[in-house]
Formats: sequence, structure tokens, C-alpha cells
Amino acid sequence: MLITHLVLTLAPLCPGLTQEDVAANTPWIVRTQSTAGWWKGDDSVGQAATTALTLFSFIGDGSFPSAGPYRESVARGASWLLRQQDPKSGSFGGELESETDLLSHAWCTLAVSEIGTLDPAWDGSEVRDKATAALLLAQRGDGSFGTARATVWAAYALVAAREGGATVPPAALLRARRALAAVIPTEGDAAHLDAGKVALRCLIGFMVPEPATADGPGSVTDTQASDALSKILQVPDLFPALDPESRMLVAYAAFQCGGETWVHAQREIKRVLLPMQIRQRGENHGGFPTERGFGAARATAFGVLSIEVYFRYARVLGAR
Repeated sequence: MLITHLVLTLAPLCPGLTQEDVAANTPWIVRTQSTAGWWKGDDSVGQAATTALTLFSFIGDGSFPSAGPYRESVARGASWLLRQQDPKSGSFGGELESETDLLSHAWCTLAVSEIGTLDPAWDGSEVRDKATAALLLAQRGDGSFGTARATVWAAYALVAAREGGATVPPAALLRARRALAAVIPTEGDAAHLDAGKVALRCLIGFMVPEPATADGPGSVTDTQASDALSKILQVPDLFPALDPESRMLVAYAAFQCGGETWVHAQREIKRVLLPMQIRQRGENHGGFPTERGFGAARATAFGVLSIEVYFRYARVLGAR
């Protein structure tokens, strides 16, 4: 099950945090939505990609087009997003050759797939299937989707689409996993490893199992990436040095690893991420600040997703 398939815990068990730490973000998101349904992009990411990421963050708060406290906002955004697909190519992002186009398409495919899976009353299956087919056509001969960043988000979207009912050949996912393992190093001094990229590789290691061999059963986890991430999280002041997207990826991967890796990530979420949320009453109250080229909407979407990890899994941490 994808980690986005769990609903936000209503009664967090973590000292120093309250439900308001998550809920305070949502009104800001609602206030900044356009009447048409989209959220404003930034210099690196356009409206469709930003809207998809924002809808993705709503899912963790338990809001869908037909249910939840912000269903009207989600329904309007999801309807707008469906209309952005090219009906012939299935693409949400141009020719799907550049990293920007591939990321936009992958995020849109992910949002449509997740909403459709979690909200049976909402039908985006035709759009999802076309988007999935377009994404599969964009996979390269080496199994990648160009860059490591595009590859992991494309694989993430394909896993979500498959769980929603789309046809995704297992070989395509396995090729993507192996492509990431080939280009993202996990050996060496932890302080010099790229935390975001190691988290990318680690996440796909959990999502995409290696097949069984004569030497033993298949392996779901990428133990090299998991071990490397554990060491990286012990590097002092790691989280302040990361961009919003990398923080979210590290948080998600750390939860999947569990144990001390997750303990370190929780500590950093509480110490670094929560204080970044804008608490002063005003126009930006509840959002996250622009940072490292991430506009307010995109930074807030990743910030919300990172905080939701903390709340979702605090309750089940002891059962790991």
C-alpha cells in the first residue's frame, strides 16, 4: 500500500505537536486557490504541476472531491486538472522529454491516480489510463526517465496508477528501480551523499520488489539505500540544508525504513520543519515561505506532506 493511502491521525501521540500544526496549512491553501481551481506555479513549475502537488497534500488530510472538510476545493482543483490533459497524447506536460515536462506529467498522473483510488465516487480512470500510457512511452532504453528525479516520480506515479487499476508492466517498474540503483551512489562519507537522491532510490526500493531468484526470495527493500539514508540522517543540521521537496522525500523514505532512521527524521521534522510554518496572522498565515526557488504553493504542498508523515505514522511506529 502506498504511504499516501493512510488517513491523517486524528489524535497524534507526539509531544509538542497538535492537530492544528497540520490543519492550519489547509485554510491558506484554500484561500490561495483560483476560482477556476488551479494554484499558482512558480519559475520552475507551472500551474498543472503545482495544482497536482497541492491536491496530493489534501489527500493526507482526508479531503477528496466527494468527502472531507475541503471537498469543494479539491473537487474544483481535480476537475480543472483533468481538463489540462491533451486528449490525444495523454500528456499533462508537453512532449515529455525534459525533466520539467516529465515531472509535471508524473505529478498530475500521481494526483489523478490517488484521488481515483481513494474516492470511488470520482471517476478519472480514462484520464489516468491515458496518462499512464504516455508515461510508459516516455521511459528510455536504460529504464530511466532521464534524470534521477524524473525517474523516481515517474515510477511513483506508475505504482499509484497500477494500484488504481491501470495497466503497468512490472518490467517497466523494475527497469526504473535498477536505473536509479545505477546512478545514485550510496557509498562513501554520509556528509557528501545527496540525501534527496538517496531517499529517491530508497523509496522505489520499497515500492518495487525485485523478483525471486534461485538464491532466495525477492527483495522489496534496497538495503544499500536504506543503510545510507540512516547514516545521512545522523549528519548534523541536515534538514536546514535540504530543499522542501528533498525534506519530504527523506521523511517518506525514513518512515518506510522505520527504527532509528525514522526516529532521527521525526526529530528533524519537529526541530526544523514545524518552525518554518508561517504562524503570524496575515495573508500567508499557515503556509510555508518561498525557499530555494520553490514558490509559496509548492513549498507549502511539500511542507504539508512532510508534516502529514509525522502524524500519519506516529501511531503505528511502535508496531514496526
